[in-house]
Amino acid sequence: MSFGMISIIYLLKAHKWRFLMVVLLAATFHRAALVLLILYPIYQMDISAKALMLWTGLFMIVYLTFGSWFNVLTQQVTAYTNYGLLNNGADSNSLGIAIKILELSVIIVFCILSKRPKETPVVGSPDFDLKTWKFLLFMLAIGIAFSILALKFSQISRISIFFEVAMLVLVPRSVGLMRLPSSRLIGNIVTICIAVSYFYIIQAYRPEWYGIVPYVFTG
Repeated sequence: MSFGMISIIYLLKAHKWRFLMVVLLAATFHRAALVLLILYPIYQMDISAKALMLWTGLFMIVYLTFGSWFNVLTQQVTAYTNYGLLNNGADSNSLGIAIKILELSVIIVFCILSKRPKETPVVGSPDFDLKTWKFLLFMLAIGIAFSILALKFSQISRISIFFEVAMLVLVPRSVGLMRLPSSRLIGNIVTICIAVSYFYIIQAYRPEWYGIVPYVFTG
């Protein structure tokens, strides 16, 4: 995850070869990191209403045909032959995935309703440009898409985490741009309370909500 976040920084700074190298380095820890490569063409494109409709249509095709191509994949790739559609959404993790989808959706709406950045940020301003803002929101949308697929096969929820990191930039920005100091203070307190509570609930009571499967030692 750390290398994945660093690769995104290189992508935003237009260092494509460094981005590629860090993604490949992350893939030496877990091959799922290779999914970050799709961010390069996405960052290059113009994220418009037409593009969003196109990507939504593509996602619908993937979702509706999921069972067919996923079974073929698990039969052809040796490393995944034991998976199959074992988790079809009717397991204990479905609620956690649904909560994650709701969480990301609320964050996207909150960020859209906040102050929209300018095409070119003011010199010396801590804000970023409009392209970066759209890109980070699109990352959260990709996280939602993978989470929806995870309702069919829960292991996919691990992939969505790579895209959810965009909230680490978007949420503080949206709270920090609230006009009234009192609103910013309340926003910071609410954000911290929600984050800490969510973290505690997952670690103490619902580790499966975030794909944490503890090892069991016997013998």
